[in-house]
Formats: sequence, structure tokens, C-alpha cells
Amino acid sequence: MSELRAFVSRADRDDFAAAQQILLQFILHADGGEQRQKALDGLLTELRRDDHAGACSREQHAFRTVLLAMVERTREMAGSAKG
Repeated sequence: MSELRAFVSRADRDDFAAAQQILLQFILHADGGEQRQKALDGLLTELRRDDHAGACSREQHAFRTVLLAMVERTREMAGSAKG
């Protein structure tokens, strides 16, 4: 999570590939679809908690928004996968 927060702080679009890799590794450590769902739900909660209106730049807000969308999409895909 700290690496993802660092990416949001930098708000460098070149970090999206690395963020996606971290996200994939994150869910691969969870055993089974239900565990992946819970892990991603927790990650979404943490990222949303970090989003304080006006406390970040437009670039940081945009990066976080895209990152949240990536997590949500990964959650959808992980939930549809068996095992």
C-alpha cells in the first residue's frame, strides 16, 4: 500500500504500469476468489480514505481516480475468476 501511496504522491503517469504490477502481486497472494475480493475491498477502502478533497493536486487526484478504477476493474475480474 505504501508504494501505491508513493505513486499517487508523485502522480507520474509512467508509474501506472508499476502500480498495476503491484496490484496483480497483491491479489496473487490471496487464496481464492473470496479472499481476493476481501483484499481488494480493503485496498479500495484504504485508497478512498486517503482521498481528502482539496488536500492534493489535480494531478494527484487524477492519478488516484485512475488507480481506484484499476482496482475496481481488477476486483470485478478477480471475482469472476474461479479459485
